[in-house]
Amino acid sequence: IGPGAFENARGFLSGPPTLPSLRLRFNTLECPDLSRTTGRFVIRDIAVSGTTVTRLNASFEQYCFGSGPGSRGELAINRQ
Repeated sequence: IGPGAFENARGFLSGPPTLPSLRLRFNTLECPDLSRTTGRFVIRDIAVSGTTVTRLNASFEQYCFGSGPGSRGELAINRQ
């Protein structure tokens, strides 16, 4: 995976393998039906060492029922 916009994301492991997937979870809160989850994410920067992500700058949007109020956020990791 590399930098770019990943549109038409589906709930984690609920869509065809050709589409990106996502899953936002906070403690035990998450979308109740991953098959109806949609969204997108943008990776601006990423670096990997072996299987470890050492740098990441990304944003995301997730909609539990395909529309309506969603969750949005940004994620930054910088392991030195």
